[in-house]
Amino acid sequence: MRYAKLIADAWELTISNKKLTWFVFVPAIAGVLFFVTEVAWQYSLWAEEFGWVEHGFTYGTIGEVFSRLSQWGILGWAIVVIVLVILIHMVLPAWIQSTLILSVRQKATEPEKRLSLRQKIIEGFEYFFRLFEYHAVLAPFQFMTILFYAVTFYRYFHGDLYDNVFGPSLVVYGIISIFMGLFFVYTPFFMVCEDEGFRPAVRKSIGLGFLFFGRTAVLFLLMFLVNIRVIINVLVVLGVPIGMLALGSYFASSQWQLLAIIGGALVGLILFALAAYLTSILEVFSMAFWERGFSRLRAEQIQLKSSRQQLEETLSPEEAADLAAGERVIKPPVLPMDHEVESDRGE
Repeated sequence: MRYAKLIADAWELTISNKKLTWFVFVPAIAGVLFFVTEVAWQYSLWAEEFGWVEHGFTYGTIGEVFSRLSQWGILGWAIVVIVLVILIHMVLPAWIQSTLILSVRQKATEPEKRLSLRQKIIEGFEYFFRLFEYHAVLAPFQFMTILFYAVTFYRYFHGDLYDNVFGPSLVVYGIISIFMGLFFVYTPFFMVCEDEGFRPAVRKSIGLGFLFFGRTAVLFLLMFLVNIRVIINVLVVLGVPIGMLALGSYFASSQWQLLAIIGGALVGLILFALAAYLTSILEVFSMAFWERGFSRLRAEQIQLKSSRQQLEETLSPEEAADLAAGERVIKPPVLPMDHEVESDRGE
């Protein structure tokens, strides 16, 4: 497999179909907002635990924010927005993934055919519940989930208990999650491309992963390196509120305070949108990358099975039974007949 060409094809498909990027943009905003909120929550509780801020700072700040929203008369709308963001982040990814797989597969196999995104959205809903089950099963084994587990456990149990019990347990848990991600990675494509149910798709994904373990591991590593969008989101998005706080404290006693707040808010919105746009681009690229990898490995697997069937057709029933049982079929060497040996000796 030519990995450089695989990446080039996936990137070409990504940049040549901007409608897919904008389709993922709104859910990407919810994902980035959810991620930033989780990081800020963990950081604030961490700061309380280790004395960087006074205890009660986190919940006090949340209470103050809700009090301000209530005074402004928009608390109800804020709650609706929060619920909407949570629903978009938790529910929509399954539907978006099925739509992207169908769209990417069409553009890869039939590039001259016009892509109707609305039609793919309708078709993708057929696979929503299967992929939702898949995401629900793998959610506890995602990288960021394990990282937040580690931070939370360290915050409450730092010391010998963490070093001797929780730390090693999380390492083992992380290794298990890596193998689950490695062998379950083709499951969505079996569901969508071959219309398999959840369990058959998992079995076939594990089989394909075992058969091409080396190449799957390389693809997995390449996508892990490409998925530096998390680092980009942290550096870009979390840098915005930090900069705004710094500007606010600097201009607190200045006549430029309001201008600084407005400027910081605008810059924050722009950078936030940029982070969401980068996330949407990388989401489309990731789906195109894995779809191309799946298609090639699956075609090779089918070819291997076809060659095996042709081999079985040429064997006797006994040899075919041995082959099916996993035994090596060794044909006896063709020996000369006795009379041929005698004639050779006579000569």
